Amino acid sequence: MTSTDTEQTIPQANDILICPVCQQPLPELAGATDKHGSARSRGCANGHSFDRARQGYFNLLLVNQKRSLNPGDNIEMVRARQQFLNGGYYQAIADAINTALIPVLADRANTSASQTLHIADSGCGEGYYTASLAQQLTANHIHHHLYGIDISRDAVRTACQRSKQIDWLVASGSRLPFQPGSLDAILSVFTPTMADRWAELLKPEAPVWLVTPAQQHLQELRQHIYTDVRSDSYDPTDDMIKQGFERVGSSEHSSQVFIPAAALPDLLTMTPHGWRITAEKRQQVLALNGLELTISVRISQFSAHSSNDQPAPAENI
Repeated sequence: MTSTDTEQTIPQANDILICPVCQQPLPELAGATDKHGSARSRGCANGHSFDRARQGYFNLLLVNQKRSLNPGDNIEMVRARQQFLNGGYYQAIADAINTALIPVLADRANTSASQTLHIADSGCGEGYYTASLAQQLTANHIHHHLYGIDISRDAVRTACQRSKQIDWLVASGSRLPFQPGSLDAILSVFTPTMADRWAELLKPEAPVWLVTPAQQHLQELRQHIYTDVRSDSYDPTDDMIKQGFERVGSSEHSSQVFIPAAALPDLLTMTPHGWRITAEKRQQVLALNGLELTISVRISQFSAHSSNDQPAPAENI
């Protein structure tokens, strides 16, 4: 981060980012742009400015927002996830996400005053699902600005390799750096629910999609690891409703995929199960000739409250 009082900002309707220091708008700064036409710096009226990293992302995570030196997934986990996902083993999940999102986003774009949607992938990791969504948005002629946000700098650096057309940001999921009421949609894949923050940032009736493990997800792997195999399923409905969201619906998507032996180390490294497995169990899994796995997720859609919604009156005491 650098500070400047002399550079001028370029006011644009598409600038919805805020400064992580003072929460003022953070538009692009006037000056040279890169070969993709993107400004190399952003700055606020209070003189806080942020330079784009050479890989193509903005780091908007302040030191006092970190609980460790390098929060989030480390480079080993990121590389394992990148290699595994590049193998296509989770392609069915990406397809299910796009099938759920694209029709809704197309309708929203058609009714939007600007017809340009601002969409955030909160907890984007190394960008696999973000880039897949971007391709489908473009293919369906949906004008958009897509933001991939993760607290892991290693993950975002890697995500930059997937697309230069996505706005990649290092930031905390609990402090997403957007102006209130500026987002048209939020996607969250296998990441913690931040419903209270999302409620502030979304436009009225904007959709949120949460992708969570269903009951049978990776059950064959878990049977190799645990004596007592429990469900990985998580239902975010209660957390979302408490923050004023309306549940629109949910669907489960399951498929079978064969994971060859060469991909098993990456699978263990990228999942929480790899943290919990004993050395003996790890050796047993890695000795397999491959593993037929169940891939099963739930995609839950919620809607932000309407602008006409009013808070309930306080009870008389």
